[in-house]
Amino acid sequence: IVDLAFLLVVAMYGFYGIIDDLIELSRIPKIFIPLTFAYPLIIVFSQESFWVPLFGELKLNQEIGNLGFTWETFFKLSIVPVYVMVVVNLVNMHSGFNGLQSGLSFIVLATLILKSIIDEKTDNLLPAAAFLGSILAFWWFNKYPSKIIEGNIGSLSFGAVIGTLIVVQQYWWFGFFILI
Repeated sequence: IVDLAFLLVVAMYGFYGIIDDLIELSRIPKIFIPLTFAYPLIIVFSQESFWVPLFGELKLNQEIGNLGFTWETFFKLSIVPVYVMVVVNLVNMHSGFNGLQSGLSFIVLATLILKSIIDEKTDNLLPAAAFLGSILAFWWFNKYPSKIIEGNIGSLSFGAVIGTLIVVQQYWWFGFFILI
């Protein structure tokens, strides 16, 4: 079911990329609509704790005051969608040069898959590995001199693959550092 949520997030970002390529959207929809695309991950996402620098381990199953929901619910509804959207936009920013976005996406995704294999977290790698192959095949024709370009559909889809894999594997800080 995690793989299905993974593919659904990527498909929604890809469909949004098609719409963005065909219709000029204003800034407000570009900010708020993509936040909703990561919500299929919320259904399958489960994390008991989160390490925060200078504070240590934060237990997410604790209730927030008397509000009636836990830190995990807050994490699911706020951090996960924002994290995926930021990763997608970071990848989209590299789309201006021939082969840059596809080459960097290949390197980052290969690194994430390699780290997952080293950490023996291979349960949800099949969609990411398939996209890794598609990025490599696309890069061959996208490098200088470019024969094809990806447009927003490609950059948003590849960014969604990277962002979703980071969330699924719970590589929050690793993802932060490799995307700097």
